[in-house]
Amino acid sequence: MLDEGTVAALKSHRVRRASERLLPGAGKATAEDWIFADVEGHPYHPNAVSQRLNRKVKDAGIKHIGIHGLRHTGATLAIVAGVPAKVVSAAARALLVSITLDTYSHVLPAMDEHAVQQ
Repeated sequence: MLDEGTVAALKSHRVRRASERLLPGAGKATAEDWIFADVEGHPYHPNAVSQRLNRKVKDAGIKHIGIHGLRHTGATLAIVAGVPAKVVSAAARALLVSITLDTYSHVLPAMDEHAVQQ
């Protein structure tokens, strides 16, 4: 499941990708076109994605975080927000809920405060 904002962003991206595919030299669209791809329709190399993320993080002036850090952050924020661990585990594609809790959740001040309030 995706939230409405993510769905809207993906739809907008799909429209952009379709217009890019009409540019000269873009090659022919195929049934295997990637959602995130270069102008020729090839998937981005993982290093290129990491480099772009690093530039965006630096430009934003925030502490460095890598792709895997985003995964950890997302899972932790979901747990803090009260999303059931089973749901977070499924979204993270973890085999066991215990793996999700051990690997992707980190004790944050908000978690300690919530425990005290409970």
